[in-house]
Parts: sequence; C-alpha cells; structure tokens
Amino acid sequence: MSRQLKHEDALSSLTPIEIGGDHANALAVRGKHLDEAWAVVEQLLLEMFPATTNEFLADWERIYDLIPDQDDPIALRRDRVKAAFNKSGEVNIPHLTAIAKALGHEITIENYFPFVAGHAQAGDEVARPDISFFWTVTGVTQDGYAYVAGEAQAGDRLGSFSSSLEELFNKLKPEHTEVVFVYDY
Repeated sequence: MSRQLKHEDALSSLTPIEIGGDHANALAVRGKHLDEAWAVVEQLLLEMFPATTNEFLADWERIYDLIPDQDDPIALRRDRVKAAFNKSGEVNIPHLTAIAKALGHEITIENYFPFVAGHAQAGDEVARPDISFFWTVTGVTQDGYAYVAGEAQAGDRLGSFSSSLEELFNKLKPEHTEVVFVYDY
C-alpha cells in the first residue's frame, strides 16, 4: 500500500479517549477492510489507462477490436491498445506518422494521384484511375520486444518480432484503400 497511515489509525483518532477491548478489535477489523478497499481503488486507477492496465487489458482490446496472438508479450499488447486509444476519428498523414512515431517507427507516407488532364504536367506518370486508393508506407521496421522484468509477465516469450504497425494501419485505414508497406531491414 502506498499510503503511510492505516485506516485503523485514522478510525482510532476519531475517538477522544482510548476505549480498548472489543472496540479496538472492531476498529482493527474495519480498518483492515478499508485498507483492502483502498488497495482495490488504487489498482482500478491503474486499470483505467491503457499504459498501466493489466487485469482489464483484454477488455481494452475488445473495445478496440484488437485480437492479440496467444504469445504476444504484454508490452506489445499495451502498445497496440495505447495506439488505438490515441487515434482520433480522422485518418491523415500527420496523424498516422505520429502514431508510428509513438510506436518507435520513423516512416513516410506517399499518396498517389491519377493522371488528370488539366492538372497533370508533362512528365507526370500516367497511372491507373484507381491509383488514388493506394498509398505506400516506407521506413517500417520489424517490431521487436525483449523480456523486461517489471513489464513482462510469466509466460511471455523472451523476445518476439511482429508487424504491429502494419496490423494497426490496416485497421485504421479507410476500407476502400490499400496500403503497401516497404520495410527497412
């Protein structure tokens, strides 16, 4: 418990004189119950936020429609929830690059535009009409997680690699678009 004063002491200080006997025992029992309740409240405060959740991590993932692999480490699962939690309603290049940066990736995103008479110039690439529904993400690296005492839990792998950014972007992107990922190794 992070607090120094026990509830038993606080309850005892409310009586002007030392009563003793059953009264002291009752204060001890009630104080212990209040201490236990306070510990639960402190834990719930941690569970309220994706960065510190443990018990409610599966609930956070359900809310954001995230399906973890069975052997995903807890740090990776929390990072995915934090990224989903931080996303806003719109999807644009600055927002997506900020999400990637928060996950440790320095990326660039390129949009494509079809060749349109009156807007295109000599030398512009002639592309298919639906090219505006494609975009490329470059600079993506494979995610790696190492087992870190205090963050990992029993049963987590000692290390893992995944493409969590690719999975996240495919969830965030508009349904009618296609993302091409170019990885840096």
